[in-house]
Amino acid sequence: MRHAELSDANALAEFLVEQFWESEQFDFLTEGLADPKGTLEKLAASDLYISITKGDVYIHGEKSITGIIAGVPAKEYSILNLLINSTNTRKIIREVPRHDLNLVLNKMKLQKKIHNRTWFKKYSKNCYYISQVAVSKQSRGSGIFRKMITPVIEDCERKNMDIVLETFTKFNVQMYEHFGFELVETHASDELPFSDYCMIKKV
Repeated sequence: MRHAELSDANALAEFLVEQFWESEQFDFLTEGLADPKGTLEKLAASDLYISITKGDVYIHGEKSITGIIAGVPAKEYSILNLLINSTNTRKIIREVPRHDLNLVLNKMKLQKKIHNRTWFKKYSKNCYYISQVAVSKQSRGSGIFRKMITPVIEDCERKNMDIVLETFTKFNVQMYEHFGFELVETHASDELPFSDYCMIKKV
């Protein structure tokens, strides 16, 4: 694995969108968009900027990307830091068609009904927030996730930091539980076709 650099953001965004393309969340976000993939790739690249500059993004794969795991100390994932970094990503956002941007932003407001960025504060005062995990479709089941998550767990144990994450895919809950994560909250809404599963691994 290697650390990602800002120059990797676009390639990583394309990879993330490809891996989650048929998920219920992406089906919800892309409905009605003029340029679905292009819009989500730009928004993903914008989000990755925060993880690359404030935390860690690891890439698995030498010739091509086969996996990615992104995380940041929770204290760096504050609303203030998101706002500060938003000024650095405006150029990317401006490339999104206005119609698509407005539509996605409205859908994200709905998504906030189940996706609370601060839920973990009641469980941990010092934690590491994993914001993205993806393994290429053709490489799933090959042990890549274990290779990516193990050094993150070991590093957090050395720093005495809990690890928190969310997943919109119920199937992933059992996988994370295998690595010591506990499902502590599930958020759902009648207005959304998916739920948010909140998990924590205590050190």
